[in-house]
Amino acid sequence: MCAYNRPHRRTTGRAAFGSTAWNSDIAYTLSERIQNLEQLIDPGNSSLHPTRPHSGSPVSSAFSTSVQRNAPASPKDEDTKMLNPIIDSWPRAKIRDQLTNALYKSRRIMLQDAPACTSEDNFSMPPERAKVLIEDCLEQLKGDLFIGLVDAELMKSLPDIIDKVHVHLHASVLLVYYLLLCQGHLIREDGYRSCGDIVSRLYLKCINLLPQWRLGATANTTYLVGALLMSLIAAENQDFDLSWSLHRQACQFAQLLDLHNLDRYQDPSSVDTMTFEHKRHGFWQLIQADLNFCLYHDVPPTIFATDWTVNIPWLGFNLELDGAGYPPVNIASFIANSRLTFIGMGFLEAIGKATVDPYFDLESCIESTCGKIRVTIQEWHLEDRFHKSSLLLDKLFLADALLAGLNFIIIMNSKLPCFFPSSSCKHWKSAVQTARHIVEIVLEVGFPSPSDATIRRIFFLRPFLAVLTLYENLAVVTDEMRCKDILSLGRLQKVLAIGAEYRPDLVPIVEVMESLAHLVRGQGTHP
Repeated sequence: MCAYNRPHRRTTGRAAFGSTAWNSDIAYTLSERIQNLEQLIDPGNSSLHPTRPHSGSPVSSAFSTSVQRNAPASPKDEDTKMLNPIIDSWPRAKIRDQLTNALYKSRRIMLQDAPACTSEDNFSMPPERAKVLIEDCLEQLKGDLFIGLVDAELMKSLPDIIDKVHVHLHASVLLVYYLLLCQGHLIREDGYRSCGDIVSRLYLKCINLLPQWRLGATANTTYLVGALLMSLIAAENQDFDLSWSLHRQACQFAQLLDLHNLDRYQDPSSVDTMTFEHKRHGFWQLIQADLNFCLYHDVPPTIFATDWTVNIPWLGFNLELDGAGYPPVNIASFIANSRLTFIGMGFLEAIGKATVDPYFDLESCIESTCGKIRVTIQEWHLEDRFHKSSLLLDKLFLADALLAGLNFIIIMNSKLPCFFPSSSCKHWKSAVQTARHIVEIVLEVGFPSPSDATIRRIFFLRPFLAVLTLYENLAVVTDEMRCKDILSLGRLQKVLAIGAEYRPDLVPIVEVMESLAHLVRGQGTHP
């Protein structure tokens, strides 16, 4: 049994319930969201991080620890900055802001089609096809994101009744159903253009459902799974404001359902082992997502700094090793991600120490932490298995863990005051080498046959931090890898350009990469 005690909490107080971004994202009408994006991409706008304006929607009351489980879950409204879809702290703004602008434009184009994609907008999908997608998703992802707790029989029955005039389904059930269909399409990946159109329409249908979903929000497993899956697909669409708000809501549901106390009061031997393991697995994925938001976006933790007691899942349960003695890909990826989570938590504690202690050696700490990340990647053979794997879903699991660690290395180095594009800065050089590695992995996911599903997978892997790092380096530093870097970025641009032929929302990203390529070809002359 592989179990770890929870880390010491970083604060003595319980995390306050309430999601800042929740009300200001979901209570916005679509037109307000689009108008907000128009302001963000206005060339005359001097800031890409404005304070979010107040919406005209009613402000919900805050949670308290005494709320009953059947009480409506409605976080309070607060002011907050918008999250940069790439990274919030970076030493230079110019190139980052150009890439950020393109991502905002992409989101705006996507949302323009949302008013037509309501829950009443029935698209042609034979019930048998929908059943296959639902079954695939429930089977492939049953251990992830609490999906194993979903009423599987209910979800499998919906394709036969969802279009019936006299059938009215609750928004929470509809949201989970549409999200499972989205994930099912991406797992199957058999429908090059039509698949992309259906997934986009399903995503927009989910966007339209959110205000209604929120009004009846209650702490139960259906709402929890809906919030987590919607947070995931919003991140795939580079909408990290929406993703964060839903993540925070999911954390609140998890706490109200007492999932943060799985190993405090409950005897695992007294409950169904598989269900208990799925709960542990899902909670640890919630912790991992929480850490990502902290590292990429400089937001306070929502759940991992609270008082929780959940052991690592018993990964030896019904475990089958392959011929080389390796555990299944999804388990290896999960273990590696869990180790990276502990490493990331330690890094955030070090940042806190460096803030109050001027003598704290942050540079040595970061070098040691980056070394631990590389050891984790090597010990679990993530890269070797990634290159050898022939299954796209396995590649995605492995790439997720690989890029989580590699992106952490860039982020951690970027926290040093000396981090700046220069051939004399070893931390910058480390970040650039890591970024090259990331782009190589992303390209292997996207080639040889880029499709809507692979492009969505690429976006899920958060590639734009590496893209930003390489463009920054090309704009300032001249080295022997310059031509190769331009070539690699050009190949990635080509993958996105193929997708842009049938996904107009990708056009701004392709255009800005082309513009930056022209820019850096004439620069990089200063060592």
